[in-house]
Amino acid sequence: MCGIAVLVGPWSEPESKMREMLAAQAHRGPDDHGMWLGNGVCLGHRRLSIIDLSANGRQPMCNENGTVWIVFNGEIYNYAEIGRTLEAKGHVIRSATDTEVVVHAYEEWGESCFRRFNGMWGLVLWDSQSQVALCARDRFGVKPLYYHANGDRLAVASEIKGILAAGVSASLAEPYAAHVISRARLDDWGSQTLFAGVSQLPAASILRFSSRDGVGVPQAFWQLDPESAAETFDYSNPVDTVRELMGDAVRVRMLASDVPVGSCLSGGLDSSSVVALAARDAPGRLTTFTVEYPGTPSDESRFSRLVAEQFECDSVRLSPDPKDYLDVLEQITWYMDEPPVTAPGVYSQWKVFQLAGSRVKVVLDGQGGDEIMGGYQGHVDAYMRSLLGKILSGRRGSLGELLTTLPEAARFRAESPLLTLARVLGSQRLRRVYGERSMRVRAGGISREFWNAHRIGDSDKQGVGPRDLVNEVLLNDLLRDVLPAYLHYEDRLSMASSVESRTPFLDYRLVEYMFGIPGPDKLRGGKTKSLLRKAMSGITPQQILDRKDKMGFSTPTSAWFRNELRDPIRDYLLDDRTRNRGVLDMSQVERTIRLHEAGKIDAGSQIFQWLALECWFRCFLDRRVSGQASSVSPRPSCSAPIGC
Repeated sequence: MCGIAVLVGPWSEPESKMREMLAAQAHRGPDDHGMWLGNGVCLGHRRLSIIDLSANGRQPMCNENGTVWIVFNGEIYNYAEIGRTLEAKGHVIRSATDTEVVVHAYEEWGESCFRRFNGMWGLVLWDSQSQVALCARDRFGVKPLYYHANGDRLAVASEIKGILAAGVSASLAEPYAAHVISRARLDDWGSQTLFAGVSQLPAASILRFSSRDGVGVPQAFWQLDPESAAETFDYSNPVDTVRELMGDAVRVRMLASDVPVGSCLSGGLDSSSVVALAARDAPGRLTTFTVEYPGTPSDESRFSRLVAEQFECDSVRLSPDPKDYLDVLEQITWYMDEPPVTAPGVYSQWKVFQLAGSRVKVVLDGQGGDEIMGGYQGHVDAYMRSLLGKILSGRRGSLGELLTTLPEAARFRAESPLLTLARVLGSQRLRRVYGERSMRVRAGGISREFWNAHRIGDSDKQGVGPRDLVNEVLLNDLLRDVLPAYLHYEDRLSMASSVESRTPFLDYRLVEYMFGIPGPDKLRGGKTKSLLRKAMSGITPQQILDRKDKMGFSTPTSAWFRNELRDPIRDYLLDDRTRNRGVLDMSQVERTIRLHEAGKIDAGSQIFQWLALECWFRCFLDRRVSGQASSVSPRPSCSAPIGC
């Protein structure tokens, strides 16, 4: 796990710029750094040493004759197997790293090599013979890769701040900002960023650049195809197969490391299942990391303690004190590059990775479980709509299943079954109207002028067709609507503490297998992740398998905003800097804060979104980070407002 930086073309003082790019990303690789200057190209690398801790693992790295160079961020879990295949073909591999395997795989198979990799990566290969830079990103975008292309010049980095440090001038991309604010979601799935002039390489894509031809169009090297998966795998015993695939996904992520591996543990089904499997493969006691909030509705400690005790883990815990909340949010924003508007739980996630960083360099985490297994209530809604469709087409046997599912879905949402049914029965047009209204609610507080000037519509969603409505919703959540933003948080928050986070649920073999299973089979009886619960029966504690509540990285922000953080929040959101931006409708902001403080509404999520947005403005626009990376501390102190 590392930070990479690349300059291609006629950049002035490329070595000086490269030092600034690497300094801005020093947190991603505190163990070592390297730079290589070639003909029209400069490669830079910050190293977090995990595989082959010797100097043989230093990057930039090349093949035997120096014709192919690489800077690589990520891990290839099946690198040893691929390496043996390459050696049998005559390649000489001098180190014990996965990085060198990637170089030789490219020599042997060209761009098709990426389809052979089981892992996560953001990398750049420089082919000196063709004078082409080849950028590539893993299937699900677990690892980031950003670029700025301007004529015959290219800048690439693991983080946006790395590109800004090269002197690239980037202004606010206002239409995308309106999109992010209105949906309270940092999509992070396409090529757009909040910085005009800085693009993101989409997941599962390759980008080619040469000074002669300029930048190409990103090309996909892999696509998730449910129909192909259904024809490829054996589905005669899906429970056993899911158990085997999960076990192997955890095992390879434990083995591909020359340093100890720990695990995040919330007490939910996903993280508990990962811990249960990891504890079985760990060479000693597995170390787990948990934040807890005793005495609050956000507390999951009884479940996380149950798991840690059953598997004899070395359990490291923390009960955060909210007095540092705004300082932490500012630090999070600096490391994120873009505002964390999606989830107030980033505070807890930050604390977990800080805790892990004091003990280990690698952790396992449960991201992706909800999106492939069916863990959200919206997945249950889609399941009920599919049942309704079967009933209307004459399949009356589905009526009993719908009547069983309905009260469970209503209980989860704490609403009447009639309201839940109305949502399910609503026409597609009514659901669009409801979605439009929800978007306006989430955009509450945005000024009318900013909204009207910059609002953009949704892009077409990728789906699998009407024959499987549940899998269509799951696919959108996996590739577009939900997971990309969560992976953005996962990478930036873990790397802020110089920790590599590995996600077994996103092993591509498991993902492909799960999408070959009919969607309804994942939600029978309205029970989320029913197949995972069956697969982990006898492995994960039954009390965890029986959990119906869902918290994620729950943080008691609503209560804090009424109590401990009441005055600091007011000082932050209602001062002149915020008022003068022209982005928020300050009368609505003031009214919402007042009603929340009085307990008349719960606007905790909305207030957090405004805070996250204002933090971002103060860090990246007010302080003009671009081109000033040398003055930026890699780890801003909690006592200072970011140090941007």
